Amino acid sequence: MIDLTLSTGEPVQLKPAPVRRFKGTRLPGAGLHRAEKRNYAVTFQEFAQPLFRISHFLITVVSAITVQVREREKGLQFLTVLAGELLVRNRQGQVFTILAGQYLIDDRLVLIGELKPGKDCSYFSIYYSGEFLETIGVEANPVQETPKFMADTMKEIIDEMLENPYDQRLRIFYYENSIRELLFLHLAIPTHLYPGELSAIDIAAVYYADRIIADNLNSHFTIRDLAKKAGTNAFVLKKGFQQMFGIGVFGRLLQRRMDKAKLLLETTNKPIKEICQLAGYETLAGFITSFRKRFKITPKDWRKQKRNGG
Repeated sequence: MIDLTLSTGEPVQLKPAPVRRFKGTRLPGAGLHRAEKRNYAVTFQEFAQPLFRISHFLITVVSAITVQVREREKGLQFLTVLAGELLVRNRQGQVFTILAGQYLIDDRLVLIGELKPGKDCSYFSIYYSGEFLETIGVEANPVQETPKFMADTMKEIIDEMLENPYDQRLRIFYYENSIRELLFLHLAIPTHLYPGELSAIDIAAVYYADRIIADNLNSHFTIRDLAKKAGTNAFVLKKGFQQMFGIGVFGRLLQRRMDKAKLLLETTNKPIKEICQLAGYETLAGFITSFRKRFKITPKDWRKQKRNGG
């Protein structure tokens, strides 16, 4: 469990909230809690198991405030910022800024959100209990005391966890495998580097914009609007998307739509019309045409092929 307080020491009281009315990023299978007052709103989602917990935070403010989040139990915490930025104090008392796309792993983290209006903060966290780490048998020290950018494979795992289409029978198994793989990749992949001409701020802005796209597949943002939301300019965004993803901003939207459609076609029995809507397409005909143009096969035949081991 967590303790969430304002800088004044006032506790933030999170209360259960109805999932059906929530329109933001959903952590599938997680319980939803909210705290809302005149000057702030906090949405907290948590998928809790005896040996691990996965959570997603979204904090929006009307006036500048500072919040603190602390784990009550001792264990390893993986933290990555999806949008905005966070200050984090580690076990030595050092304070670091974590930007969108960066992550940190430690066993005694205190999150300090110094938030201003228009600068929402969204982050994703995994708590590994000592018992869970023992079942993995990790001998290398996974603690990482300074933030670094995630490798693409790590980012893809988190994106897929936030799109987790599996039902309750497979959900725990899927999440457990995913958080094991994240820890493995953290230990196995050397420091991830991006092209030198991109600053850390630029990289974070591109990650932030990419998260906005992923959360709004049915929206059509201009590059200028997307850049403004991500706190940068159109030039940086266009350059950054090409260098980091090898594709333009609009191409990335189409790519994400198709990735979601393929995931749902392969792992669910949802009707193709519903998948079309979930992937952000306005018409079924438009979805089928785009899918066929990209993969040279219809969604129906692609699903059949995958189900038959193709």
